[in-house]
Amino acid sequence: MIRFGVIGSGAIATQFVKEAMLNETIQIIGVVARNLEKTTVFAKEYEIETVYETVEEMLASTQIDAIYIASLHPTHALYSIMALESGKHVLCEKPCSLTPQQMLKIQEAAIKSGKLFMEAMTIGFHPLYQEMKAKIGDGIIGEITHIESHLGRMSLKEHKHFPNLAGGCIYDIGIYNIFFILDLLGPIQKTKTLGRKHRKWDVIGTVQVLAEHKNGAHSYSYMTMDSLSSGRAVIIGTKGTIEIEPSWSTPHKYTIKFPESEDLVYTYETSCWLGFEIAAFAKLIAQGKVESPMITWERSLEIQETIAQIYADLGIELPEEAILI
Repeated sequence: MIRFGVIGSGAIATQFVKEAMLNETIQIIGVVARNLEKTTVFAKEYEIETVYETVEEMLASTQIDAIYIASLHPTHALYSIMALESGKHVLCEKPCSLTPQQMLKIQEAAIKSGKLFMEAMTIGFHPLYQEMKAKIGDGIIGEITHIESHLGRMSLKEHKHFPNLAGGCIYDIGIYNIFFILDLLGPIQKTKTLGRKHRKWDVIGTVQVLAEHKNGAHSYSYMTMDSLSSGRAVIIGTKGTIEIEPSWSTPHKYTIKFPESEDLVYTYETSCWLGFEIAAFAKLIAQGKVESPMITWERSLEIQETIAQIYADLGIELPEEAILI
C-alpha cells in the first residue's frame, strides 16, 4: 500500500483524491494547503486522516511514502526537492518547474534520494494516446512531417492571471502542446513565436509556436486561455494522416486517413482523467523505478527549455518572485 500525502486542495487535488481512492494500492492519509479551514473541510469530505498545518510537518511524517503536489506553480519545484530530500516519492503536477535550472535541481535531488520523481502529464498515460503512439511507431502513417495542435479554454481562475504566480497560457495549457510535439517529434532546434497579452490580465493570453525539430519535421502549436480553440490535433505523415477529435489532450477518438483506402477509426470512452497516470506511478514505485519512461527527467527538461525559448522569442521574463529556488 502506497501512503500518499497531498499538497493542495483545489480542483486538481480533488480529482486526484477521487481517482486515487479507486486504486487499491493507494491510500490518501494526509493533506496540507494554504487555507487550514478549507483544508479541514476537504479532509473530512474525503475521509483523509490527517490535516497538516505546514508542508514541513507533512514531509517529516514517517506515515507517508509519496507526495502529490498540486499547489501554486511557483512552489512545485521547491516542494518537489523538499519531498525528495525527505525520502518521499513525488508525483508533481505540471509544470514541475518553471526553468530548466529548476528541473536540473529536481533531477539532482531525485538521484540523491533514490526515490521516484515524475511530472504529471495525463495525456501520455491515456490508453488511446498510447495505442495511437504505438501505431505511429509501427509506421502506419509513415514518417511524421508535421503536427498541428490547438488547445485552449476560457480561464476564470484568478491565480492563473498573475505573473508572479507563473500565470498565462503557456504553463497552464501550452505545456500539453509542448509535451505532445516533443513526444512524437523529439527535440526542437528552432522556433518562431507569436503571442499577445490576455485581454484582461497582465499575462500571456494566446501563443502560436511554429517549430522546426532536429529530425526535420515541423510543428504548429496554438495555446490560449482567453478564448476557445478547436481542440483538434492533426499528425501528418508520408503515408497517411491522424486526426484527433476534441479535445486531443483528453482523447476519446482518432481517425487514421489514407490517400487510397478507407479510414480507420479508434475510440476509447472513459470518465477517468488522472487515474491512468496514478496507476502508472504506483506501478513504477512497486518496480523500484526512480524515473518514468513516458515522461523522463530529460523530457521534463526539454519542456522547460522549449518554454524558455518561447519566452525569449516573446521578449518576456518570469518575475523574480515566481522563481523560489
